Amino acid sequence: MSASPDQTPRSWAPMVGAGAVAAVIIVAAVIWWMVGAGVSEDQQVGITACEELAVAEGLPPIARGDVKGPEDGLVDVSWEFSDGTFGGCQVEVIDGVAGAPVLVGDVAASPSPSPSA
Repeated sequence: MSASPDQTPRSWAPMVGAGAVAAVIIVAAVIWWMVGAGVSEDQQVGITACEELAVAEGLPPIARGDVKGPEDGLVDVSWEFSDGTFGGCQVEVIDGVAGAPVLVGDVAASPSPSPSA
């Protein structure tokens, strides 16, 4: 005669519940990322103006970039170029209209050295 007690069958309910919670968390994270991943209209206007300036100046291809602002109407676009240099552009955007963009960083024109006396 065996002395093993009867074992009750195990339930899948805890696993199903944990899977449902994980699925809800993943879906919520994806939706949160999609909603927060966009840029504002003013940022997009600034990016477009700065990228047009980069092409006009013959800068290397842009590998990646970032945008900040607008703070006090100033949109700041930062780039890393395919050749490893960094630079960027600042442009004033007011009511969806970009002002004159200015290059900053490595790509900005260096001031002429002043003649020594």
